[in-house]
Amino acid sequence: LIAGKRASKEDPIRPVFDDLTSLQKNPYEGTAPFTGLLVETSSNFIVCLEGETKCVLQLLNHWVAKPNWMSRTAEVTILAHTDDIPQPGFSKWTAMEVSIPGVPVDLTNEDSALAEIVKLLGNMLSIGQQIFPKERLQIETFLGSLKTSHSELLPTMTQIDAVIETGFSLTLEEFIETFCSSVDITLSSELVWPIAPPLKY
Repeated sequence: LIAGKRASKEDPIRPVFDDLTSLQKNPYEGTAPFTGLLVETSSNFIVCLEGETKCVLQLLNHWVAKPNWMSRTAEVTILAHTDDIPQPGFSKWTAMEVSIPGVPVDLTNEDSALAEIVKLLGNMLSIGQQIFPKERLQIETFLGSLKTSHSELLPTMTQIDAVIETGFSLTLEEFIETFCSSVDITLSSELVWPIAPPLKY
């Protein structure tokens, strides 16, 4: 679950993820396609992204390696990440634009921030369950009516800002440094210890 702010209202976020999730435009080791949902507002965005773990990590690396895509976003935060997904929550990759201002959200501690993140993720997965059996055109029609039919499932702009600004989650750069960089481990058996001085009898 990734959230961030738009650097400019003139530059939409969807082309960023349409490019990054394309198996034709980016070299990915896995073959399974990405699935999930991007919800883009006039000032921020949140995306539930599913895929093989190594491919998701590669996608994040591709993202930071493309200045033209990074320049469209700000304060990108990884709200949640797991390798343990028994089955995908979405059948396809899709996106929607909707701007719901919402009411102020007070996340004063880590527990309240975590609860709000879990709520956001649960709502997005609920949307995924409803569009799972639908075809592409049906999905677009459903998402277009979602604000009227199931507005309680949609993230508000204040919700997204609140979970970004808590400071309890890793930024995109911190996440990559933690999970995408190679770990340098030196085993004790590989060390060359100084030769012990001869014993004097």
